[in-house]
Amino acid sequence: MKFTLDKARQQFKLHVKGFSYCSYAESPDMTAERLVVDGWHGLSKSLLSTRCFHVLEGLGTFVVAGQEYSVAPGDVVVVPRNTPHDFTGKMILFVVHSPADHPDFNVDLE
Repeated sequence: MKFTLDKARQQFKLHVKGFSYCSYAESPDMTAERLVVDGWHGLSKSLLSTRCFHVLEGLGTFVVAGQEYSVAPGDVVVVPRNTPHDFTGKMILFVVHSPADHPDFNVDLE
């Protein structure tokens, strides 16, 4: 399967503009998205997916299970399922969800 950014579905949350390349229905094993971050995301967790964040551009901070990490281009942050996490900064992220992201299993913790 091939997915392109020009056909990605846009979504917004606080200071994050997301582009979902595919949905759970299209690819239940794994989904991917591009996030443009300009501020704070908000504490959340996925009850279903492990998430792998790759920092493409910019600088920021991730908080994963209470541990704080400064991030820069080239860094990767892995968030296991059911783990509270948050991030802030001005950056572009590529995110892989495995299994696929599903909105019914995402929990906002604030």
